[in-house]
Amino acid sequence: MTHTTFDTGFGLGSLDAFAGLDDYLLPAPDARERLPYVLSPADQHRVDLHTALTAAGIPPGAGDTSAIDALSLMDATTVSAVIRWVNSRAGW
Repeated sequence: MTHTTFDTGFGLGSLDAFAGLDDYLLPAPDARERLPYVLSPADQHRVDLHTALTAAGIPPGAGDTSAIDALSLMDATTVSAVIRWVNSRAGW
């Protein structure tokens, strides 16, 4: 691992960005130990809509929550179309 140091700029010398991390790496989670939980379609649509908006650089505002909630109750075809529109807008 390459160690990166940063000058603090306050006359304190430099800081090692990875100091002490070598001993505390966590193992990757075991997928077999996941909780057997499945999101409802509306919850999955809500997550997908938030993800699409955020990935497009459009962070949902406070007033957008009710619109996202309403859209999340729609059928999968409608939600997919909205997500496709958002994704195509992101490429402009």
